[in-house]
Amino acid sequence: IKSCHPDDLEPCFNLLQSLTNNGSNLYLIEEQIGSYVEELLPVMVARKKTVDVLKFLADMTKNNATYIDTQLLCAVFRECYYPNKKQPLEEIQECLNYIEVVVQYAIVPPSCIHCMMMYICSVRCVIPSDVTHPASQSLKSLMKM
Repeated sequence: IKSCHPDDLEPCFNLLQSLTNNGSNLYLIEEQIGSYVEELLPVMVARKKTVDVLKFLADMTKNNATYIDTQLLCAVFRECYYPNKKQPLEEIQECLNYIEVVVQYAIVPPSCIHCMMMYICSVRCVIPSDVTHPASQSLKSLMKM
């Protein structure tokens, strides 16, 4: 996987989704996918494509958790998890879904647990608790281990 010009990142992401069956098949690009997705994140978030990226990452994590490293997870939380009242409900729900997926399928680095907890707590003030409950339960289970 080679770097793209910033203007081409969105089409490159769409191509990546198609070629990998939305993150399910990383054959031959397993080692490079993390740094490439990390490069895509800021541009896709700036272009209001956070939901698409998080859905891709959720599928990628479910099917290829081995290739989700601490650096990529930290980048995801740094770029996507800025809770505020202006964040669309669909984006909040996808962020919470990704937290659930990471807790269930990947090894959660300690540096990310704090970000996850802060996000869940902050969105509980904005949206109904039934939306945040599954992610809260997953994180609670992780903390008990």
